[in-house]
Amino acid sequence: MKEYIWTFVFQMINIPILFWFLKRLLFKPIKGFLDKRTQNIEAKMEELKKRESEIEEKRRLSSEELEKVRQQVKAIMEQAEHTAQQRIREAQQQAQREAEAMLEQAKRQIEQERQQAIEAFKAQTAELVVELASKVLQSHITPEQNKAMIQKFLEKVET
Repeated sequence: MKEYIWTFVFQMINIPILFWFLKRLLFKPIKGFLDKRTQNIEAKMEELKKRESEIEEKRRLSSEELEKVRQQVKAIMEQAEHTAQQRIREAQQQAQREAEAMLEQAKRQIEQERQQAIEAFKAQTAELVVELASKVLQSHITPEQNKAMIQKFLEKVET
């Protein structure tokens, strides 16, 4: 039993020494390694959060830019629509003016042709008058016959 007591005492002394030795040689380096690893992981997590926030900010800015571009495109389309409508109205007005000018020119031409027809009619009437006068002079007719012929002539000219 004595042996056991000495073994027990040596083991009781040995355990704290072994614990101190293991703590000194193994626990501190392992703890340092684990602390460094934890710090490394935390730094990487912080970097990831930072990058994630940057990406989110860029995404938000891209969305804003896209919305601005959409608004600009919409404004340009509205302006183009307005310009097209204005040009259509201008073209319609120009066509209306041209049609009115053509109509006015046609009226002037009709009036001119009417005047020419009247002039031709007057010339023809003058010829008929001269012819009638020559017939009257060739044949001696009475004043009543003369009046009747003039009356017929005037009726013919009025129609």
